[in-house]
Amino acid sequence: MARRAGMGRWTAYGALPGDDGFEPAAFDPHRHAIENHLRAALPLGVQPAGLGMELHYPAEFDQLVERRLAEAGVSRADRLVGIHAGWGGRKHSLDQTRLRSWPPDRFAQVARSLVQAAGSRVVLTGSPQDRALTRYIARLSGVPCLDLAARLPLLELAALIRRLDVYVTADSGPAHMAAALGTPLVTLWGPAIFEQTAPVGASGPVRVLYHRVPCAPCYGTPLMKTCQDNVCMKQIGTEEVLDAALKMLRLSEARHREPIPAPSGPRPPA
Repeated sequence: MARRAGMGRWTAYGALPGDDGFEPAAFDPHRHAIENHLRAALPLGVQPAGLGMELHYPAEFDQLVERRLAEAGVSRADRLVGIHAGWGGRKHSLDQTRLRSWPPDRFAQVARSLVQAAGSRVVLTGSPQDRALTRYIARLSGVPCLDLAARLPLLELAALIRRLDVYVTADSGPAHMAAALGTPLVTLWGPAIFEQTAPVGASGPVRVLYHRVPCAPCYGTPLMKTCQDNVCMKQIGTEEVLDAALKMLRLSEARHREPIPAPSGPRPPA
């Protein structure tokens, strides 16, 4: 595509076979991919204005989401927590985890605690492939959950994410959307390369929960295809996720009448 565009000058990390008219750019594996991409444009005179992402959409999608939520009994005054458990497809049973999966019963525990302890409303998001997973989480939680998996076009999903008081996600595309929109974000991180692809927020708080284990990151290595027990994700405890979500909720406490309680019980290790 680049060749057919007829550009007089182009910069790339590497050439395709037979290409010798490009300007090579260095890729530093210890820098974020966003920073590497911006650095690749420096020879063209481009001056980066930070690593923060932006996501824009027409304002009418905010109104569509408010109507959809109102029809489901969610008012503007309600604390609304989103949970996104999917990460690009599931080819195994719901009670098994692999790569970026977090045990669904733990997502269910988080949803239950946020409803019972913080008085929040919970909405589940996901792709068509995640429908069985979100139904499973909703059933295990034992509390009312608004399941909107596969029911929102992309821009309407963006408007919903912007409406959330906090978004709890696996490593996924919607996590990066939340970072770009400034929505308080708690992302559960495991096998991917943290330094290169962790969500970067410019206008909202981002908390990435990550416990390094000897076999992670496995992306780009043979371990990725042979992993049968994603200990990197299982190291993340339910109380740790709930603690991070409650802290994010307290950031918007001024919008609500009732204070959000601090987590009880033993605290997870830092």
